[in-house]
Amino acid sequence: MSRVSAENKLRIKTLYEKKLGYRTIVAIYPKKKWSLSTVKAICNRADLTGTTIIRKTGSGRLGTVCTTENIKILVN
Repeated sequence: MSRVSAENKLRIKTLYEKKLGYRTIVAIYPKKKWSLSTVKAICNRADLTGTTIIRKTGSGRLGTVCTTENIKILVN
């Protein structure tokens, strides 16, 4: 599944606040191809944090550093 844009996350949050169920939200936008679990996760995040756009600190892949010093350490 592709990433859900910030605009779509706000759309999902708004529909959820209007007391629509997860399945109903998915059914309203069939061309978006949102999975039920994605909609549930966005709604749960909205309940817990109040927002759907801001990610948790530390989430995501850690950065790597490719410097000549680090490459020399690996090669030796």
